[in-house]
Amino acid sequence: MAYISIGEAEDYRFYWREEWKTNPPVWLGKENPEWPGCYAVKYWDEEWKRIVFAYLDKILAQGFQGVYLDKVDEFEYWADNGYNENWTAKQMIKFILEIANYTRSKAGKNFLIIPQNGENLLDYDDGRLLAAVSGWASEDVFYNGLELSPWTAGKVPYLDKIIRVKKFVLVVDYVDDGTRSEEDIKRILDFRSKALKRGYIPYAALVDRELDELNIIPGIQP
Repeated sequence: MAYISIGEAEDYRFYWREEWKTNPPVWLGKENPEWPGCYAVKYWDEEWKRIVFAYLDKILAQGFQGVYLDKVDEFEYWADNGYNENWTAKQMIKFILEIANYTRSKAGKNFLIIPQNGENLLDYDDGRLLAAVSGWASEDVFYNGLELSPWTAGKVPYLDKIIRVKKFVLVVDYVDDGTRSEEDIKRILDFRSKALKRGYIPYAALVDRELDELNIIPGIQP
């Protein structure tokens, strides 16, 4: 699977133009203060969609078998910034369906479509989104870093809904402090136990959130 952010533009990608920082296109929003170099986009804009489809062409050409769609929860950002949430959610659903149709028309019906986070999009779904996705990925489901997650109760009902229709759920919690101490291992095992109990596929990531290496935990992961 290949990673692609569809709700933010990133200034280190092939499509980025430096002039956008001083003269942004109409679809480019503000920089994400938590992730410098990442900018909100009006993902319903046709120019942004053309960029994403060009990106998908590169992914398909390299032989990937699916895409991991990040920032699908950007519909909430725009709902907080002057747009109707029902509209922004449905525009994101429309975009994901367009991506699914486009990639599968070229790579076959088994091409994987995996959104990350934004599970509450399912509140606005008429059934087509749930039918189209291969599964769903979610972060911070049981732990937010080294502490218990405040979002568990909000996320689990949506993820369980995905499991009930026999699609997979990937969960990434940043629970590993890298020390291999008794406390560290206990937290990792607790996260894995909670995820596996619900039928989710867990990945215990390092607490730094860099995701720049495969986190091998001897005897536990992979």
